[in-house]
Amino acid sequence: FLVFSQSFNVIPGPQMPQGLTGHQSALLPDGNIIIFGGNDGSIGDSVYYKNSYLYNYSSNSFSSAPAMNIARSYFKAVTLN
Repeated sequence: FLVFSQSFNVIPGPQMPQGLTGHQSALLPDGNIIIFGGNDGSIGDSVYYKNSYLYNYSSNSFSSAPAMNIARSYFKAVTLN
């Protein structure tokens, strides 16, 4: 957010490895963002994911992270220090 102009500066980012809905994300202490869980957004028999991805702000890229043990969607998450 640009305070003086009261506007957002949109920066193009990379494509996520897969489209998600119902996922969670958290800002990690090192500045990276972890994105995990979610589903494919289809109506009816949704596919639930246990995949995790790291978004590296410095390199503007995604990489795979360890998967969760159980696939889940529409859940809550917090970052602990």
